[in-house]
Amino acid sequence: MSYPSLQYNDLKLIAKLGIGSQNKTYKVLLKLTIEEFVLKKEQYFSDEDKERVNRDIEQMKKLTSRFTVRLITAFEHDEDMCIITQFYSKGDLRKFIGEIQKLPEEERVM
Repeated sequence: MSYPSLQYNDLKLIAKLGIGSQNKTYKVLLKLTIEEFVLKKEQYFSDEDKERVNRDIEQMKKLTSRFTVRLITAFEHDEDMCIITQFYSKGDLRKFIGEIQKLPEEERVM
């Protein structure tokens, strides 16, 4: 489903998922439908920030594989660019691979 007119006030912050040097990531609920999404708030101060973030958004728009997280929408809020993507309850692939690597070799399922 597409949400082109989604805005920050349409969302309810549920949990902080991570913090990077130029972004913060949250699990959010869309108030209207109670759907879960990921909100990534990217710094959008300088021209360099804007170029980097806009380039990332354009790349995400091109991703159509069922194995990648889908971009829902993006919009500006205060000093940030808010990027809304699908939420997966199992977490990200890097975390999953890390957990698999902790298992004894005979317990790993490939």
